[in-house]
Amino acid sequence: WLAFAGVCPWVIRFVSSETYFLLVVAVKWSVIGATTTTTTVQTEVAGTAVTAGTAASTGGGDRGNRAPPTEWDRFKRWLLERMIESGEFEAACKPWINTEILSVKYRMMGAVVGRKVQMDYFHAVEHEHVIVGDDVVFGNNVLIETTADLNAAQGGLATGERRPVTINTGANVLDHCTMMPGSSVMEGAVLGSSTLAASR
Repeated sequence: WLAFAGVCPWVIRFVSSETYFLLVVAVKWSVIGATTTTTTVQTEVAGTAVTAGTAASTGGGDRGNRAPPTEWDRFKRWLLERMIESGEFEAACKPWINTEILSVKYRMMGAVVGRKVQMDYFHAVEHEHVIVGDDVVFGNNVLIETTADLNAAQGGLATGERRPVTINTGANVLDHCTMMPGSSVMEGAVLGSSTLAASR
């Protein structure tokens, strides 16, 4: 009984957090769906050219003609954000830091992740607009933002405009960095601790 009492809380903790993660993935792809961007970015991940983001169907990539996000679009993003910012989602990811399992989980959320990535837990909402090349190293508490909000006017982005974020092969994104919509880290470059990568 003592062994059962000692093991049971850990089993319940892992089962509940992993179940919650699978629920988020199911809601992401069955209810919310993938979002589109206003630009098309190509990168090479694991030796294969990958395209992330397509021109918005309402505007063909022309910012002037692109329809603004609807209330339904805003609600879906809000719902996804609330689910991802839950402590249960974080509990499902953090035990797997620096393992391939965490990379697989981000791929399940839609991110493009290369090989041999030293993956740490990063904060993002629309993972399908995150592109990570081979041999990338992440630091702790990185924020990746792919949608411009009311307070993100960098680069002339309109409110609700989405741009993919790219981290190229061999790059380092260190502790407490923030990457804004459309930002990228060049191959082999280092984004130092507490650095802001501005929109472009």
